[in-house]
Amino acid sequence: MNEHATSEIKLRHQKSVNDADGLWSIVEAQLSTWRLTSAERDVAICLLLGLSNKQIARRRKTTERTVRAQAHAIYAKTELDGRHRLTGFFFNTMLNGAR
Repeated sequence: MNEHATSEIKLRHQKSVNDADGLWSIVEAQLSTWRLTSAERDVAICLLLGLSNKQIARRRKTTERTVRAQAHAIYAKTELDGRHRLTGFFFNTMLNGAR
């Protein structure tokens, strides 16, 4: 691989890291705006990452019932009706911010 190609790869990698950091900053800011508890924030992030309630419960060392209750609290506070709407909210934010 030549020096130019290596440099291009490094630049693209750094841009993707910066973009990801920017997206997580948007997520964190919005979760704060919604005034989620720390447990709800953890669950919301897990939901955004696509984890199931069972996986979230295992990761957080709690029960699925607790995760479901926290998820319902998240949906009530955000006025979004489910994990797909939650994910869609951030996807739309990302797309609108890219314009």
